[in-house]
Amino acid sequence: MDNGQPKRIFHQKSTNKYCNERKQSGRRVYEEIEPQPPAESIVTLTRYYSALKADASYRRRITWMTTAGGEMSTVAVVEYLGNHVAGAAHGNCRDPAVTDAYIRTPAETMDAVNQLTKQMTAKAAYTTLTQDMDVLDAPRDLHAVHSIKSRATKAARQNGGGTCVNFADEWLSVYNLMATDSFIRFVGALRTRVPNVILYDDRQIRELKAFCCVDQMGSVLSFDKTFNLGAIYVTPSVYKNTAVCRKRTGDNPLFLGPVFLHGHSDRLNYGLFFSHLALLLLDCNQQALTLGSDDELALRQCMQAFFPRASLVSCTRHLQENVGRQLDERIGSRSELRRTLFNGLFGDAGLTSQTDVIAFDEAVERFRRDTLPDAPNEFADYFERRLRGMLRANVVAGRPGWTNNNSESMNHVIKQFTEWKPQQLPQLIDKLRELVAGQYCEADRAMVGRGDFMLAASHAKHRLTVDVWSTMTPAQRDKASKACFRPPAPPSSTSTDGLLTVPLTPGAGKKPHQKRRRRAEKSVTNKKLCKPTNASDDDDFC
Repeated sequence: MDNGQPKRIFHQKSTNKYCNERKQSGRRVYEEIEPQPPAESIVTLTRYYSALKADASYRRRITWMTTAGGEMSTVAVVEYLGNHVAGAAHGNCRDPAVTDAYIRTPAETMDAVNQLTKQMTAKAAYTTLTQDMDVLDAPRDLHAVHSIKSRATKAARQNGGGTCVNFADEWLSVYNLMATDSFIRFVGALRTRVPNVILYDDRQIRELKAFCCVDQMGSVLSFDKTFNLGAIYVTPSVYKNTAVCRKRTGDNPLFLGPVFLHGHSDRLNYGLFFSHLALLLLDCNQQALTLGSDDELALRQCMQAFFPRASLVSCTRHLQENVGRQLDERIGSRSELRRTLFNGLFGDAGLTSQTDVIAFDEAVERFRRDTLPDAPNEFADYFERRLRGMLRANVVAGRPGWTNNNSESMNHVIKQFTEWKPQQLPQLIDKLRELVAGQYCEADRAMVGRGDFMLAASHAKHRLTVDVWSTMTPAQRDKASKACFRPPAPPSSTSTDGLLTVPLTPGAGKKPHQKRRRRAEKSVTNKKLCKPTNASDDDDFC
């Protein structure tokens, strides 16, 4: 600007100086301006040219201005120079005989095609878009939809997603995803065995500590293997979020915990999963943790090995089914003895109806005395070797008659989310990630009174208004969510003068598996025999 009026000057890159332009003998000559104008008075005019491939004489020029501070103007001028050329082929088609005019597909149409081809075939997506869109906005033809889908699939496969040709490609995609996907926490395998995947995020582990490791009646962390979700098995963990409840029923909703994808169901594979979980929950009070499952032997053995101080409960419904099958095979389904044995275990006055250990042990003695002698030897051995111990463990944990319906319900939700179709590994991981993200989004909405959940009475102090939530930054929202769904503070003791606060000992100084109070738990000391005066030196005494 010169005296408030715009003046055209040029910037010479070779000297990094502002110059005036003049012609000398038919040539352009640039003379430096003395003194150089201040930077704040410079407004840069930029022009961009592009030529039409079908006719280079037809050009497009875009002009915009930028201030000295780098701020670009909000208005640009677009000019077309030359004679307008009618539609023509772009020349990139593989078939040189094609002379149809090139038509650019609108960006909105491209996005719609990408979304629909993930849910349906290319033909179905083309039919839907041609019916819903205007003739000028719809895809040009079916081949265009196929091309868009092919490019998207190729790009997704290169990034670790997309459709894979075989099982090995699925694992290769998972390995590629692991570098950028924080939901995939472990991928590994033993030699000559199918690899395993462990899926979870930090919030899942934080909530396991908050809702499953708090006291003896916290949420049960249950496990149940499900099938037909792909070429491998899926074993999800399930817990109840006790900070929120459903508006209609008042029940605590089920949330998906860490998920294990595996190809074998033995102790070696389950050991990888439960050892990983044990390390994540190492700083928790495992005596307050309750783990639940069905009667799968390898699963329960690994739970016992890596969580020795936790309570293990078994699904009563699965035990009923196992007992019923064994009795049907050995004595028939219509036998009176079969009915007597089954009612003695699971009837209204059976073992599962007892609510304390003393009553349970008395019921076991009656069952052994009155009913079990008439049972087949194989069933009597199964009762003494496995069944009695699992039923008694349920009573000791304070959960007689517990069932694994929570895991069964979550397995149903997962299959509904995948539309009951087997998934390739990358797609299955994406579905599980979406399911986890959705459940936490719904929990956060409960903090502002939206959605199907509401905060429980114990967490009502974390309630926020919609206006406050809308003004919060993402970091502030994350902080509020962590404060609401965080693990409880460890128990502590404060001195009478209020000057000192110390944490209490985890487990209250009890022995592992000690259930009684310290005063009631006596210590046993072997009595020593004193040597009589008339005893010989060859006798064994203290």
